[in-house]
Amino acid sequence: MKDFHNLRKWEKSYKLSLSGYGATEDFPRDELYGITNQTRRASSSISASIAEGCGKDDDADLRRSLLIAMGSSSELENYFLIAKDLGYLKHERYEELEKELLDCGRCSMLSFTS
Repeated sequence: MKDFHNLRKWEKSYKLSLSGYGATEDFPRDELYGITNQTRRASSSISASIAEGCGKDDDADLRRSLLIAMGSSSELENYFLIAKDLGYLKHERYEELEKELLDCGRCSMLSFTS
């Protein structure tokens, strides 16, 4: 078992989840159970999956959890794009979120050395 609190990938993904929640604050009220909910769930799922994997004794379980985190990252990227195209996110805010998503290590989640 690893302590997820000390992992940069978890820390970055946790900050991304806070950004994901913040980004949805101004979404239309009628989207509360639509893209708002989905964006929030996907953004919080990344850090939660990393934390869950760290709580397992088996490296195979950790790897599966990291694959789930990668999938949630792709899902979140999709929701950010939809929100931008629907006009819920300004282009500049979308770019900030995309950068944060990339900094989170979306593509290299399985290189779990940091």
